Amino acid sequence: MLSPAVLQASVGLVVLYALVIIVWYELLRSQVVRRLRRRQGDRRRSVRPGEPMEDDVLRGENGHAPANLTGPEELELDRARSYFHRARQAAQAERDAAIEAANSAAQQAIGRIERRYREIDGAYLEQETERISEMLARPPGENGDAGATRVL
Repeated sequence: MLSPAVLQASVGLVVLYALVIIVWYELLRSQVVRRLRRRQGDRRRSVRPGEPMEDDVLRGENGHAPANLTGPEELELDRARSYFHRARQAAQAERDAAIEAANSAAQQAIGRIERRYREIDGAYLEQETERISEMLARPPGENGDAGATRVL
């Protein structure tokens, strides 16, 4: 039989596990509910014909303003469109300028690396040529290989 201490510890663990399970369940449920609300909110915000939008502008099925706007509303809409198009063109121009600057900087870096490589390669070839010509100019016994020329 189990001792009372083991049973008390087991009951305590069962209560602890039950609390952990409840907390995890609530966390998961709140995440699911939040995502569902967000999706439903997106659907509610979607354009439906004849319903006022948040900015009190009526839109058609495709999301564009209908043709029966009054003069001031039409002017405001045209002004907003022109601002949008100018801002978009400015953003594209800035993006293109940044890309061009990055390409230019990369080309300059590549040029510097290639020049430095040629300098190092030239210096290395020069050193190796000198070393080989020195080795060829020395008599066989002078380069410290006196034992190597000896015949047994």
